Amino acid sequence: MEMDGRFRAVPLYPSDQLEHASDKFTSLVDKLKRREEEVAKVVDSGEGGLVCDFPVIHSLGNSLHDEEMHNPVKPLCQGSREFAIVFFENNTLNDFTTRNANQFEILFGGSTWNMRVLREHGLTNVDTFIQGVDLNSFRPVPRGRGERFIVYSGGKLEHRKGQDIVVAAFREFVKTHPEAVLATTCHNKWPESMQ
Repeated sequence: MEMDGRFRAVPLYPSDQLEHASDKFTSLVDKLKRREEEVAKVVDSGEGGLVCDFPVIHSLGNSLHDEEMHNPVKPLCQGSREFAIVFFENNTLNDFTTRNANQFEILFGGSTWNMRVLREHGLTNVDTFIQGVDLNSFRPVPRGRGERFIVYSGGKLEHRKGQDIVVAAFREFVKTHPEAVLATTCHNKWPESMQ
């Protein structure tokens, strides 16, 4: 976003994801960390939060369905325009979902499933935000002779992500492609979601 010079990212909340960024983004990560520190000083000054003269994109999760969802207007941050990106894991939408979603000009579902569930609930201010892929890092390369075909599955370890389906599908796939290998890397910082 910032690399093309059209935008200046201002992180309003600290992100531990910056610690895992590729080395090629070191100068950008350093800028973002300095901006995080500047914002934290303003927010922690006790003056009731931050009012921005630029649009703000809020990050939401399952709290979208809660009565006590973080209110972007107070105490932390308000933008000249209010947007949000939401990734939620259940479709138990309720009246709080509608009220909370209506705080934003546009609520972007982090997946087509998220957007579909929101629309089915009657929300009209929704769209989809599909995360990009760095094609400089992830691209097809020619296979060398004798190389094995690798099927990769990774992400958050929990039932709804379908790792059981991946294993069952691979069991069938390998019958006709015996050179194939299934590689997985899964994790979950929230063990309660695995039950």
